[in-house]
Amino acid sequence: FSGAFSTFKVFGRGGESLSDYWRDGPKCLYGVHPGPSFPNFMCLNGPQSPGIIANVTEVVHRQTDHVIEVLTKLRLHGSKLVAARKDAVDRYATQTDSMFPGSVFAKCNSWYNRPKAGSGTPRLEGWVGSFREYLLQFRE
Repeated sequence: FSGAFSTFKVFGRGGESLSDYWRDGPKCLYGVHPGPSFPNFMCLNGPQSPGIIANVTEVVHRQTDHVIEVLTKLRLHGSKLVAARKDAVDRYATQTDSMFPGSVFAKCNSWYNRPKAGSGTPRLEGWVGSFREYLLQFRE
């Protein structure tokens, strides 16, 4: 997932770069929220998003609705920051990663699932469960 995010720099709290934060592989709650070090930074079709198993237009539509809802709530409550908790990001990443070994993606040789540099373990940076299952969690 390094391609798009390697073309520009994103810095979070304490000056930490997104590329350093994701050095061991990107994690993003629902493919939108990277975590507590990057408040107010939200991705569309980001890492661990279901864009590889669902219509990307529909995924982006749902994620955009979520971002608008978050921004509306921030404004309504006079808040200035929003960020996913680390435990929520890690829990979602663990769930997403656990789906990969039993999926069809684990049985093919693709750029999607090549082991990352320094790692002998293939990892898919996308949600491979059902889109319905993703939406049920995403709405919580």
